[in-house]
Amino acid sequence: MRSFAILSVLALLTSAGAAAATPSPAPQATPARIKTTYICTGLKVIAYYDKNRVAFVYGAKHYSLPHVVSADGARFLGSGLEWWEKGPNVTLSSVAPGETTGDTVLANCVAVKK
Repeated sequence: MRSFAILSVLALLTSAGAAAATPSPAPQATPARIKTTYICTGLKVIAYYDKNRVAFVYGAKHYSLPHVVSADGARFLGSGLEWWEKGPNVTLSSVAPGETTGDTVLANCVAVKK
């Protein structure tokens, strides 16, 4: 009986030590804001991308558009605008009320190389 008790204690200590030795997962890094400068039909536009949004100033108004699903590129939609990025190019379009895609191109943009 005594050997059973000793084995039980050893098993408990071994499992506790193994649990303590298991490394905890690294904390998730917060995605950094990425700043990109564009020339949009002659205007300089600076866009800030984070995990699920793009923020920029256009026509003296600040916009922050959420990411939406797209088959190609990164597409952001809201506030009557569509910001659609494909590689170094962005198309900024107006979106009619009740619609989900841009209908009139306001600006064609190209990223400025650093």
